[in-house]
Amino acid sequence: MSLMGRKVSYVGLLLLGLAIADVAEAEADPTTIGFLTPADQGGAHLESLRETARSALKRKGISVKRVDLGCEPDAECMRGALRGAGVDVGLFVWVWEPTAARPEAVVGAMLKEAGGVAGFDEVAEERSCPAAECRGVIAGLVEELLEHWPERAGTRVRLTGTPRGAAVFDGASLVGTVPGEFLLRRGEHRLRIAKKGYEPEIVLVDAGLSPEDARRVDLVPLVESTGPVDGKRPRRAAMIASGVALLMGGGALIGLGGASYRRSGGCEGTMPCQSYTPTNAGAGVMIGFGVASVGGGLGLLIRGIRNR
Repeated sequence: MSLMGRKVSYVGLLLLGLAIADVAEAEADPTTIGFLTPADQGGAHLESLRETARSALKRKGISVKRVDLGCEPDAECMRGALRGAGVDVGLFVWVWEPTAARPEAVVGAMLKEAGGVAGFDEVAEERSCPAAECRGVIAGLVEELLEHWPERAGTRVRLTGTPRGAAVFDGASLVGTVPGEFLLRRGEHRLRIAKKGYEPEIVLVDAGLSPEDARRVDLVPLVESTGPVDGKRPRRAAMIASGVALLMGGGALIGLGGASYRRSGGCEGTMPCQSYTPTNAGAGVMIGFGVASVGGGLGLLIRGIRNR
């Protein structure tokens, strides 16, 4: 439906270009305005509103650039005109003329982003006003929207969860604690939530896709290990126990072998000796095994003590 068919005359259509070097880091800082010119120019009232808007923008240090609108001023049309003119954000100003049912005019203003997404690419306000006061209302709306736009240049993140007081880092910058709320500028953010005694957690946020984002983060407590590490403690205990057992067994074999050896090879009968018993060969074997066991036990005992 055309503007005339709806009995509404768009008196002023303006676009304000914003020079944003890095939208993920910087606030919306407008430097250029483009006047969108529809087919229906309006009249003296339009010229008055144009001059009012121009003055309000000049007070902010904003220059002027002409942008032609060749279609109905809907969302896609405005975005296309902005992109064609090479500006990122525009200011759209309109007026609904008084009618019999509505004795006062209604003026409005909207900041529109060329590459935005539905529901997050604009901020707008509308006010009713007597004809003599509409210029002042337009000037006030322009300044109000310029002040509010930076708040829309990102996503307001609300974090809840445990533990309370966990720090939230955006890169190297501390941006808040849990629970908390903070604004992230447009772009991808890698949030690190950390607190002593807990495993840190990473949360990815693509700021700008929506005005708000609520997240819950529950950090996992660190558990201090009281058991063995890589099986070292059981191996150490086993080596010490085996070493002690070998030492004791080896000592017993040496003792038994020595006693048996002392009893062998003696003289039979009365002196002078008439005959001798043979030396016990088994005693030597026991002593040899005993010495080997003691040596092995000492080695295991030393390794077990050193293996910490």
